[in-house]
Amino acid sequence: MVPANIACELFFLGDAINAQRALELGLLNYVVAPDELVTETRKLAERLRDGPAVSIAAAKQAVYASQHDTLEQMLQYEVDAQLRCFESDDGREGVRAFLEKRSPQFTGR
Repeated sequence: MVPANIACELFFLGDAINAQRALELGLLNYVVAPDELVTETRKLAERLRDGPAVSIAAAKQAVYASQHDTLEQMLQYEVDAQLRCFESDDGREGVRAFLEKRSPQFTGR
């Protein structure tokens, strides 16, 4: 997750790092105050819940597949995933919402 020189420094020296440094290194996505954790977690969960489940699932699968699949396999996956997303109810809703200048109401289908 980090460049080799940073990984070596962390491994060899064994120094503890704080949340801000972990954020800078890309080991964390967010840092929030303890009293904001529940609120911020809920906001993130709601954004995921309200998002286009079909395309989120396709993106998640692509990220993990990219760790072992070839470029040719990934390009084919991308074509297949785009077609699945575009042909889904959520895909059609996304286009309609964009054209109607409103927020989409995704259903996960």
